[in-house]
Amino acid sequence: MNIKAKHWLGNIARLVIAIANIVIAAGFVASAWGGTVNPNESVVWSILSLTFPAFLILMLVALIVNLICFRKLAMFNIVVMLACISPILTYCPMNFFRPSEKSIAASGEKTLKLLTFNILDLFVYGDHKPETEGNPTMEYILKSGADVVVMQEATDVLTPGFQGVSDGQHEELLDLYPYRDVTFRGMAILSKYPFEKVDVDSRDPSQLDLCRYDLNVGDGEVVHVFNVHMQSIGLTAEDKEVYVQITEGEAADEADEIRHSLLSKLASAFRSRADQAEDIRQALDEVDGDVILAGDFNDIPGSYAYRTVAGSDMTDAYREAGLGPAITYHADRFYFRIDQIFYRGGLDALRVWRGDCSTSDHYPLLAIFKIEDKKTNN
Repeated sequence: MNIKAKHWLGNIARLVIAIANIVIAAGFVASAWGGTVNPNESVVWSILSLTFPAFLILMLVALIVNLICFRKLAMFNIVVMLACISPILTYCPMNFFRPSEKSIAASGEKTLKLLTFNILDLFVYGDHKPETEGNPTMEYILKSGADVVVMQEATDVLTPGFQGVSDGQHEELLDLYPYRDVTFRGMAILSKYPFEKVDVDSRDPSQLDLCRYDLNVGDGEVVHVFNVHMQSIGLTAEDKEVYVQITEGEAADEADEIRHSLLSKLASAFRSRADQAEDIRQALDEVDGDVILAGDFNDIPGSYAYRTVAGSDMTDAYREAGLGPAITYHADRFYFRIDQIFYRGGLDALRVWRGDCSTSDHYPLLAIFKIEDKKTNN
């Protein structure tokens, strides 16, 4: 091969690589900011936002390759990633110097430890075998040390003997959490602090579960805690089974059918959650002071529903005090952080992390907040 031919092939290779980088960057930017578009106007952007983790990995791989081989293209990758730094940090916070639980406890500051958990009505997910007597999900809750536990799909959480809950576990629960409430739809709270439950209105209470509890955390200080469970995708057991088969490279005959069904249900759920987020936002706007909103959003960080709920005043606790990406739903190969915690007011998120209990199809999410001493500041 002569020099001219080699030069020509080299130019073609560089062009192909440049086009590949542009395509990856375009997908990365679109998925990073897709949640800014209302799905009632165009749902394509919301669906595209689900691919953000994959495009982030592709961008990182492209950056590494370009740093080694194509320095000018590497600068392009860096500029694109800096333009998307906010979505990156929302997905993968880098709070390397957050305090440990031990140091928080030793500080003597007034804190509130909150646990949010979709407990799947205490059914044991998968093939877990209890290591101790009783229900393993209940055991985790009891050992969590949380001051407040908000739960979804928890209809029978107070029922003695349900799903193997032992008498000892039930008695310990009543002793640890003297203040409790459970709705017939499974929205529950366990609290070490007394609270007043306040009714919250929504346009579609059959799909959006939203509860408000005004906690008296001492010295007349009140923290308004919202427990939320938003619209799920609504996949049937058959849908999930075929989806798993497809991700394993099987069920090719059903691929088009399940893709159409999945996309249709995803689109419908995104639109429903957009409306539900507006109802949640309205409920938040009606409350002053310290507020925590936690629960199962069935939606990812950066989505339209997430952004609507956050507004300009609510802080994502995981972004503020978490570390690295977190998956809170682990069933059926849908690996996303769909459980969220937001806060505002005289609260400061000190540490937020995903718990290691996998006996539900969700993982728990925990947060420790510092409560501002309003008497000292007045």
